[in-house]
Amino acid sequence: MNQSSLYEMKHSIVKVLSNFVEVDGDDAVEVNVSTDDGGLGTIYSVAVPVRRLKPAAVGVAEGDVDAADRFPYGV
Repeated sequence: MNQSSLYEMKHSIVKVLSNFVEVDGDDAVEVNVSTDDGGLGTIYSVAVPVRRLKPAAVGVAEGDVDAADRFPYGV
């Protein structure tokens, strides 16, 4: 995958996730590409640093401390 395509992929991922979470930005996203001999083909692993979930995106009011109960990995 060339650098231009990789940048576009990162930008698209951040754009979609930004509807639901606060992301640090395109440059903080890590994409690893590998191949699997077991028949899966090319595997893209994506790491996106997320600051927090956006309360409006998960249907809770700003400052709602109970939201963490529905999201065990944090709000």
